[in-house]
Formats: sequence, C-alpha cells, structure tokens
Amino acid sequence: MQDINASVSRLMIYRNLKDDPLIHRLLSVQYAKAAYLACREQHADTKSSEINLLALYSEFYYALSEDQNAFSPDWGEYVLNLCRKDDNLFARRCALRKDSPESASAHRIEDDFEHAVKEELSCILNIANTSPDAYLSCISDYVACPGWNNRATTSMDADQLYLYLFEFHTTNSFGPFAMHHFFKYLDGEWAPVFHPDPILPEMLFEYEYELSLVRDNTLRLIHQRLGENMLLFGARGTGKSSSIKAMVNAYHVEGLRLIEVDKDGIAHLPALLEKLSGLAPYDLSFIIFLDDLVLQENDSQFRILKTVLEGGVNTRPPHVAIYATSNRRHMIAEKHDNDMYENDAREEKLSLSDRFGVTIRFASPNQKTFLSIVYGILDKHALQYNPEEIAEKALAWAMRENGRSPRTARQFVDYYRSLSPNA
Repeated sequence: MQDINASVSRLMIYRNLKDDPLIHRLLSVQYAKAAYLACREQHADTKSSEINLLALYSEFYYALSEDQNAFSPDWGEYVLNLCRKDDNLFARRCALRKDSPESASAHRIEDDFEHAVKEELSCILNIANTSPDAYLSCISDYVACPGWNNRATTSMDADQLYLYLFEFHTTNSFGPFAMHHFFKYLDGEWAPVFHPDPILPEMLFEYEYELSLVRDNTLRLIHQRLGENMLLFGARGTGKSSSIKAMVNAYHVEGLRLIEVDKDGIAHLPALLEKLSGLAPYDLSFIIFLDDLVLQENDSQFRILKTVLEGGVNTRPPHVAIYATSNRRHMIAEKHDNDMYENDAREEKLSLSDRFGVTIRFASPNQKTFLSIVYGILDKHALQYNPEEIAEKALAWAMRENGRSPRTARQFVDYYRSLSPNA
C-alpha cells in the first residue's frame, strides 16, 4: 500500500479532502509510525515514540468512532461520504441539467478529465482502505487497542467508485445540496439544517385545496421553471409553513431545496438571488422561505422586498421562487398617525401583497373540520379511540389552549399519545 501522505498530496480535483480534520489526524498517526520505525531501525529507545503513536492513534480512533457512533467504525464509509459531499468540478459536471446550455458536455466527460478523476479516486481508495493493522502491529505489545474497518470501500476499484459518484451526483447534485435539503441564510452563506421538520403532504389533513395550490406552483417551479412567488396567509397554526416544508420533503429528490431567510436577512436578498443565479445550469430549484413575515411601512426591509418581488435591477432567476407566510395578507403592521394618509398606506400594503403571483388563504377550521383533523392524525398513528370521547376532550383542549387549528389538533394528539400505553 502506498504512503497515504503521497495519496493526499496528489489530490487536486478533490483537494478539499486535504482540509478534513480526520485525514489530518490519520496523517499524524502515519508520521508517528514513521518516527517509531526510525527509532527501531537505529536501535534507539522506542518507548516515547511508541507512546506518541498510541496517543495519536487513540485520538484518531476516538474521533472516527464518535463521528459514526460505533465501536468498530467504517473509515471507508467516512472517506466515501467526504467524496459525496465534496463540491468540485467533477461533481458539478455530473449535476448539470440535461437541458442546460452546458449539456453538450454535461454527460460526455472528456477522456483526459475522466482519467484524471479516476487517478485521484485511486488515491482516495488508498486512503480509505488504510488498515489499523499497520499501526496496531507497532503498539499491540504495549496495550490492546480497538480498530476500524473499511467495509464500504474494500471491494471497490477506481472505475467502480467513478461510476458510483457519477450516478450519485447526477441524482443528488453536488456539495452541500447533495447532502441537505433545508438551509438557513446566515452572514451571507447558506448553512445546512441538519434536523429539519420531516412533515409530508399526507400528514396534513383537511386542507387539500390549499395544499394542491402550493403543490401545483412548486411543480411548475421544478419542471418548467415557471413557478410564481407565493404568499400563504391566514390564522396561526393552520399549516402555512408546514405546507411549504412538506413540498421540500416530498420533492427534494427532484432537486428542490429551501433556504430560510429571517426578517433581518431580507436586506441580503439581492445578494442571495445573485448567488443562486449562478446555480441555474444545475438540476436544482430553490424556495426562498420568509416565515411569519410582519413588516413596518418604514422598514428598509419592506422596500427591499417590494423591489425584489417586482424585479428591480436583479431579476429573479427562473429556478427560484419566494414563498412567504404571514398572519396578515398585507404583512404590514397596522399603524396610522394621520388619517390623511390611510388610503396611501392601504395602497402601499396592497402593492406588496399584489406582487406575489399566487396568494393562498388558510382559514381557521370549523368544529367539524377540526375534529376531522384530530381523527386523521390519530388514524395516521394507528391509535384506538372512541370518537365521542375524543371529540369532547379535543374541543376542551382547543378551548383551553390556542383555539381550533391543525397545530392545536396535533398538540392534542401528542398529549393523547403520551397517555396511551400502545402509542
């Protein structure tokens, strides 16, 4: 097996792997082993070098086992995952849209480039298949140490890994977009959300019409790149935000991603749109998510959002749509210091909401609809219940808590499940 330091040094397309902390730790173990062997060849005292090797080996093993939460972690899987989430030229070429202007070369990678990729993948396999035995043989007499395995990559060659990654990036895209579907826009960068809400459309009850409008617009965004900006407004807890998140969970396999921007981030919307416009050639669509939006008429955010929605200098890329939720249709807090300006203020409010191509109202459910939502959630969890008894308890819960809404229904069912021994 080649020296892993040489393999790491040869990485250019996958140069980001050089910055991985665990690869750095493994290189430290490699250097410590070389120092130990040098002492042994010179018949010098090896005790301190052996202790140093043991310490560095232990640090590497601990970090790897903690990352995978396993006593016998798979180093091959770890390295393979680095390749999956890497943002590089090869991954981006694989992720291009079939109908993009670059499509002539998207799935016809030049022979020289393919050869270069496979050469680096051979180096990566050399790193991934590093065995603990090479190090344990130096310290096994001193103390018993656990090891790792290489199951994920031990039977792979460079050609197989190339085909695997080609298919992976063609299906899942590249870089962070290959591994995550939800993001927050913070300090000018999109940060992945590691534990997003897993809500799905089939988990939302009694709002089929509203959900169908959200779905239709989202599918136009994904397939035809003709999705409109969309405003979902209505009472609290009626499923406005959940409907949007459910679309991403349902259609992320088709390249749909969500980037949440808070109120303070609205000032950076033009910059975000500019960054996203550079991703137009790829098989990705983006929802910019503005949740629970309430603005003041004199807010700079109001002016910026209004300009972004109407086009401004920077036009909205066709693979991007802004989805906003608000308890108010007009998203502007009511405040009039002078009745003379009330009509102007009303027109100003309308000018913002009217810039959304699709506007959907989510109304509070009546009693019958509320109970249907409760029964639907209970059935989804396969819970046994008496409808009359549940109706009485659910209505009392709604009266005591936040009124009738899908959110209240879900909270009641969560409470009911906590009391059920079979939940």
